Amino acid sequence: MAEKKADIKKKSGMKRAVSVGAVLCTLIVGASSALLFRGTQETIVRLEAQIAFMEEDCVPLRFEVVRRDADEIEIAAAAYDCTTGRRTGESRTFVLRGEELFVDFQIIRLSEKDYVFFPSGLYTDTMAMQDAEKLFSLYDDNGFPSIYKGLAETLSGAERAEVESQLSQYFDMIKNGWQGSSSGQFGTSVHDLKSVAQFKQGFTYKVLCHPHTGGMEIVKE
Repeated sequence: MAEKKADIKKKSGMKRAVSVGAVLCTLIVGASSALLFRGTQETIVRLEAQIAFMEEDCVPLRFEVVRRDADEIEIAAAAYDCTTGRRTGESRTFVLRGEELFVDFQIIRLSEKDYVFFPSGLYTDTMAMQDAEKLFSLYDDNGFPSIYKGLAETLSGAERAEVESQLSQYFDMIKNGWQGSSSGQFGTSVHDLKSVAQFKQGFTYKVLCHPHTGGMEIVKE
């Protein structure tokens, strides 16, 4: 029992936010993996097959640091199609008070080598995670995550409809705050610290996601 409590305490400690001394803005990407698989297994396998053909990395989100003060940051964010690289809609400006910026993603693991990514929110060290500025409106196309529009367009007919339906169900699940497994749901949820980066005013950064490893990194453009 003592070992179990120690293990739980160790895992809890891994979920704590990272503090970066003099760094004004810090990005921490939160991830939920192995989420609920809805729909038929055949549809899931079909979606896995489509993800398998994706490049080694994709960029679903870019943001520019418009302004950065001692206790406030202003950024302009936009979503991009993971397959075509095209911007999926208008950019949005966010102004947040705080010294550290957190960009939250949800990740669904389809298999050991296939993952899908959903930008979910922005918050700072002075905000609670549940009060995050939501990013879903950047790529919500009538309930479909438009960052995967190019992926769905590689199919036709019933196969395309099935894949679009599966992605829409995952998207709806995440938008409604699903954070992990519970009674009747498959898998577990892990809030993981994926990347830390310092941001400079006037620069644009992209979130580089790796659909075959589930990894993420922030790259200055």
